[in-house]
Amino acid sequence: MNQFSEPKQIIKIFSTPTFDKWFENLKDNKLIVAINRRLDKIATNKHFGDHKNISGKLYELRIFFYNFIFFYMPFI
Repeated sequence: MNQFSEPKQIIKIFSTPTFDKWFENLKDNKLIVAINRRLDKIATNKHFGDHKNISGKLYELRIFFYNFIFFYMPFI
């Protein structure tokens, strides 16, 4: 067995100005950490967690934090 594994392919995540403004205005540090962890898991492990295909390449990512937080991610 080869002790070296294939290098992981990283998914590039881009944001919109609307998302950036919303994210910069968040006050809850735990929520900020939860969103950053989720995006990191997507980028490095291709682990999308709780998500739903809305249409074509548009996905709804759901984070349960106090209540559900929904944000949308298109795959290009």
